[in-house]
Amino acid sequence: MTAITFPIPQADLGDLLPVQSVTWELVRQQEFSGLGSGEGLAADLAPALWEGDVSLRPLLHTKARGLVAKFDALDGAIQTFFLANPLGWWPATDPGGVIYGASNPEIGFIATNRKELSFTDLPPNYVLSAGDMFMVEYGTPARRALHRLVGDITANGSGTTGLVEVRPHLRSGIVEGLAASFKRPAAKVKLIPNTLTQQFHSANRTRISFRVRQTLAAG
Repeated sequence: MTAITFPIPQADLGDLLPVQSVTWELVRQQEFSGLGSGEGLAADLAPALWEGDVSLRPLLHTKARGLVAKFDALDGAIQTFFLANPLGWWPATDPGGVIYGASNPEIGFIATNRKELSFTDLPPNYVLSAGDMFMVEYGTPARRALHRLVGDITANGSGTTGLVEVRPHLRSGIVEGLAASFKRPAAKVKLIPNTLTQQFHSANRTRISFRVRQTLAAG
């Protein structure tokens, strides 16, 4: 057996998870202060990060033991793995990725506000919808960004879109021409400490749940 490398690829852990329910949300790290006028002031303290709350289908006890052992390899919150939102593996109008196929879209243009961008090299007339997610690898060593569209956009006959807003804002280092994949977009995540739980479900089955938080660390 070869040594485990990190982050653990999606195929080696994330794809093995029989997810029953999940919440996947962008958690903003903000400070909010009230004023004497009754108004409030808000400020970002750190980048917004994706968090997931995942519950798996009840597993045979033996299967559950093996899966928990894979999580043990993460050493709690020390190591990382890739996890895609099972509710957003593909764009909403192409749920199986049949139209998307082997496309390799790229970021075409980034607006100065860094919250609007366009895409190129999509299938002709491809439809993207608010809520669709994509991932971008950027920097050296590589970092993984995960973004969500907040508007609808349709590519033209050449596979190029107009501008569409995304969240979170595009991070420094993300530039025009980088690949932007809508195929099972995954974040690099860590387990939130002490959230991996095993619960007796029935005579022969165990239920596993856990929470994860995105990391922006390189490598």
